[in-house]
Amino acid sequence: KNFKYIFNYDVMKKCSIKTKELPSNAVIMNHPSVFKQIPTEIKAAIILIIAILSLIVILLFVKMEYKNELYKKAIEYENLRTEFFANISHELRTPLNIILSTLQLHDMYVENGSIIYKNETTYTRMSALKQNSMRL
Repeated sequence: KNFKYIFNYDVMKKCSIKTKELPSNAVIMNHPSVFKQIPTEIKAAIILIIAILSLIVILLFVKMEYKNELYKKAIEYENLRTEFFANISHELRTPLNIILSTLQLHDMYVENGSIIYKNETTYTRMSALKQNSMRL
């Protein structure tokens, strides 16, 4: 009862003997791995599916990197734009403040009587200058 039955897989295949028909204490020699038992067409299909999935993952990664670069460029552009407008605003405000302070000083002299206009045209031009400066 302690016998060990040894069978050759190639001979079993030629004789159409199934593994289930062998005794429980049988040992099979030259038994191919599970991978070798899978048909070539199925192996090719599995490899093709893996290759396609790998390609999709790579393409998604490249697309994600491209969008990330676009996002970084957009943020950089927005920062440059904000900085530009802040600088322009400052550059416009400084001379405008000088003009407005000069106009206020002028108005003070007009109210004190230190400055008297000889004609109405000069007064109209000074009023227009004040209105336009306030608008800016």
